[in-house]
Amino acid sequence: MPLFSSGSLPPACAQCINTLQLAAPGSLPQESPWSLLRSAEGKLRLNFGNTSIITDPVAGVRMYLDHLAQTVRIMPLTPPATPAIPGMPQMAIPGFGLPGLAGLAIPAVPGANVQNLGKSIMDGLEVLGKRYISGAQTLETWTSTKLQLPVLTTMTGSFGQQTCRCKTLPTPPDPSVFQIPPGYTQLPPR
Repeated sequence: MPLFSSGSLPPACAQCINTLQLAAPGSLPQESPWSLLRSAEGKLRLNFGNTSIITDPVAGVRMYLDHLAQTVRIMPLTPPATPAIPGMPQMAIPGFGLPGLAGLAIPAVPGANVQNLGKSIMDGLEVLGKRYISGAQTLETWTSTKLQLPVLTTMTGSFGQQTCRCKTLPTPPDPSVFQIPPGYTQLPPR
């Protein structure tokens, strides 16, 4: 399955808060805001901190923008790589990517128990829930059936709990958000 299918998913925007509560006694929750924008053409933009990643599946490129240095690095898109979000650790269950992100399917994990949680309504959106259990880790995802974007994702394990809550809207983003801002210097690919 291709990473993104151009035009196969509706345009949408999501404003998200990732909260990490470590299991260590006395640890305070750590919050990381991030956002996701998806165009009707299948372009995707992730914003987190002072960094943005723009993926253009039609042009076959991924652009890494550093807003402090005002630089951009353009790399060829090589599926099935998914852009990682700082502050959102990689799933410790092998094969799990960022759940529900842009319609990506979570691949089958040998030995994982998958439970369908059915449909529900969250923030006015119909969502479909799934729970993945692998050893001492549980991943629960609630994904908008219409927008194919995450609304609520929770991962629990020996580390503690990580929750990602997204306000997801069927709003087409301004096309300029998928372009390199004026004045940015292009760096060579790595």
